[in-house]
Amino acid sequence: MAISGIHQSGLIQRGRMSDLATYLQAIKRHAQRFDGKELSKLVALPLKKEKNGSSSVELTSDKKKFLEKMKASGVKGAVEAQSELPSALIGAVIGHLLCIHSLAGKDIEGAFKNQLDCYDYVCSYLNACSPENDTTWIIPVFTKVADDMRRLAQIDDANKGTSQSITRCISKYQTTFTSLQYAPLNTTDNRSSKKLVFIYIANLQLKIYFKLHNLQNALKIVPLCDNVLRDAIELFPLSDVTTYKYYNGRLKMFSDELEDAAECLTWALDHTPLNCIKNRQLILTSLIPVNMVFHGIFPTEVVGTKYGLQCLVDIANAVKVGNIKVFEDLMELHQESFLKLGIYLVLERLKTVAYRCLYKRIYKIIGDSRVHLSIYEHVMKSLGEEVDLDEIECIISNLIWNNKVKGYLHHKRRTLVLDKRGDPFPSERSKRQKASEGR
Repeated sequence: MAISGIHQSGLIQRGRMSDLATYLQAIKRHAQRFDGKELSKLVALPLKKEKNGSSSVELTSDKKKFLEKMKASGVKGAVEAQSELPSALIGAVIGHLLCIHSLAGKDIEGAFKNQLDCYDYVCSYLNACSPENDTTWIIPVFTKVADDMRRLAQIDDANKGTSQSITRCISKYQTTFTSLQYAPLNTTDNRSSKKLVFIYIANLQLKIYFKLHNLQNALKIVPLCDNVLRDAIELFPLSDVTTYKYYNGRLKMFSDELEDAAECLTWALDHTPLNCIKNRQLILTSLIPVNMVFHGIFPTEVVGTKYGLQCLVDIANAVKVGNIKVFEDLMELHQESFLKLGIYLVLERLKTVAYRCLYKRIYKIIGDSRVHLSIYEHVMKSLGEEVDLDEIECIISNLIWNNKVKGYLHHKRRTLVLDKRGDPFPSERSKRQKASEGR
């Protein structure tokens, strides 16, 4: 869910890095200061995020000139000469330099293999964390290297038309995830716990599983994350927890656990800054359909305009007035995008809500608890719906069965007899309220 821009390669930062020696001096300086944030910039790959969400390699002319001077054969010796650095960091820097050297030669497969090595060395350094040896300062480097590995895997697979690289990427994440699962989380001094990246590495896996439509494997991660977050949610970075809640909410939506889906997605929305329009749009794309079906909460025009979700607002408006024809036309018009977003099946359930809204409007106009089905037939045909009395009986039977209408059908008289003791068309919110009061 995180929005990425163009990452400047660590080799040349705003013209400061002119040769390998200068670059290595900067590496050593930040490592000795335990400055993971600055060091992460020096090991970032020159990747650009495209509008369709994919990544591409972007090497400027300055970077190309620099790389031409750097011979791959001389990289290892030059880096190893930095004896002040831990061996794991030396290995990580070598892997990074060989990776971008391969990128300069348009060898994406070779670059990915070198990035795998870089990732392994950073993991090795992080795994050495202990109360006596706090290596968690390297976490910004770990997250950058881990995410760049995923993006590079996707580029390699796109070039070859396979999923081999992303599969290897997942395998690396799974190994890290499993090792972190049993790592202690020091609640008194969270800075000394490598488990702080647990949710981040879970999110990377979830992102890939969603892209591969492998929700079964994604569901296996959820109980492990929920167990960790249950008692220590405040210790993890808010951005990681928010991203996890978003993915978990979508998984709950696909599993038809709409109450839990609404809770997770609402949490994610509440903890996403108002200026993060793109991220809020992604959350609302799933939250709006869930809220409409489960809570009976419909989006406003402002939401549609601000977040580019007018199609969902149009569907909501059609449902509220009970215009089945417009609802079906909109569903057909946006079917491809709704299926791609994974919200089509949830939105389809709004058709019964639309019927309830239509029949409620008719009931209010007539003002009688006994409504002949021919009235429904006439109104629905005027809206462009070709239905007969048998079909209307079937629709009403389903509404009664789903507790959207209170009453019964008099088959011989072709009449709907509505309950006089309360609202015969209870809203979702009123039903939830009564259910909670009865507990």
